[in-house]
Amino acid sequence: MYVGVLKLEMHLPQATNLREKRKVVTRLQSHVRNHTKLTCAEVEHQDTYQLCSLAIVAAGSDPNVVDRVLENARKVIDEANLAMVLDEETDIIEV
Repeated sequence: MYVGVLKLEMHLPQATNLREKRKVVTRLQSHVRNHTKLTCAEVEHQDTYQLCSLAIVAAGSDPNVVDRVLENARKVIDEANLAMVLDEETDIIEV
């Protein structure tokens, strides 16, 4: 079995406080879950209102499929047009 993690560090230009950030992050997480059925969580920068780090996780029996699923999740984030991705990191490990 292979587990893949896509970590995205994003800038949220429309967020002017933590409440607005929470709304944007919640919308991003819902968008990812609704379009890809993947698990998504905010993992860093919880107290910084214009930065967000999301981790998206996928598991499968083929590392190429896991990679494609994570690439699709990245496209879903881009299509949501709610945040600008500053950095991304993908790790796939065999368990």
